[in-house]
Amino acid sequence: MKRLTAILLVALLLPVSAALAAVPQESYIDKLGKDVVVLLADKEMAEAKRKAGFSKLLTQNFDLKTIGRFVLGRHWRDASDAQRSEYQKLFEKMVVTVYTQRFSDYSGQQLVVTGSVPAEGSQDVFVKSQIRQEGGPPVAVEWRVRSVGKGFKIVDAVVEGVSMSVTQRSDFDAIVAQGGVDGLIAELKNRTANPAAAPDAIAKK
Repeated sequence: MKRLTAILLVALLLPVSAALAAVPQESYIDKLGKDVVVLLADKEMAEAKRKAGFSKLLTQNFDLKTIGRFVLGRHWRDASDAQRSEYQKLFEKMVVTVYTQRFSDYSGQQLVVTGSVPAEGSQDVFVKSQIRQEGGPPVAVEWRVRSVGKGFKIVDAVVEGVSMSVTQRSDFDAIVAQGGVDGLIAELKNRTANPAAAPDAIAKK
């Protein structure tokens, strides 16, 4: 009986281990979600330290240079080298500032990885997840994960079927249409200085 039980346990555990080995991107997102929850749930941590930790997680795990170039879209070609450089620095600063500011909205949500699918025409992988919260339906989020060097980076988040990068690109395109790339740079400065007033891509869904 003991031998049969051991065989059954091995049979149950092996597929799980094989699945995790085959899709390391799922393990990556699962760990990142847990790291964020541990950071945000620690009510005894000083606010400045928590903000610094959240900022570090953002910059380490999101490929902000790639995202920034994508959301500028066709206007990247028209921008001068000086404009590109200033735009990239401001975009990265804005993302970190705005989302670090909003970490205070956390109220016990949990991220649960539910699977993954390859991104069509790419080596990227979409890791499927749900953000579960008490008193409301789960929010479906797919993380587009790309291999970078020996690790992974997130290059997009698709919330309830809508890409945050595509939404941001549409937002920026409208700003550039009104005031050019310099107008966008001025808007990024404003959003960085006033993070609470910056548009929220997730809130638009």
